[in-house]
Amino acid sequence: MIDINEVNLSSASILDLERGFTVPGDSPYYACLFCSARFEEGMIYPSGSALMTAKRTVQAHVEEVHGGAFKSLLALGKERTGISEVQGQVLACEYDGLPDRDIAKALGGKSASTIRNHRFQLRRQKAQAAVFLALMN
Repeated sequence: MIDINEVNLSSASILDLERGFTVPGDSPYYACLFCSARFEEGMIYPSGSALMTAKRTVQAHVEEVHGGAFKSLLALGKERTGISEVQGQVLACEYDGLPDRDIAKALGGKSASTIRNHRFQLRRQKAQAAVFLALMN
């Protein structure tokens, strides 16, 4: 599990969270949300035998170092995500493109209807979260 203190999520937008990094605004840097890595806008960075822009470098960094934004956010655990371990497993399997019957097998032989119910509950939580964000804003 990722140490909560390592992750700067408090000021990140939903789009930043989905990407795993912030884009230059007040700061001239693309900044990884999961560590202190920063890449300056306008600079070119080496990557093997290629050269990449700062934006492409931070995208590659999030994927290569942290396994992607999705997996890094999921690794934060229930305390930070609000989803149970089983819901996290369902989301991870869906992210990997598995059909319901394969997700059911991966969760220890559950039925496909159980997986559909988990997905229904996740969609319900998503709708609730959208209303909550609107209220908070």
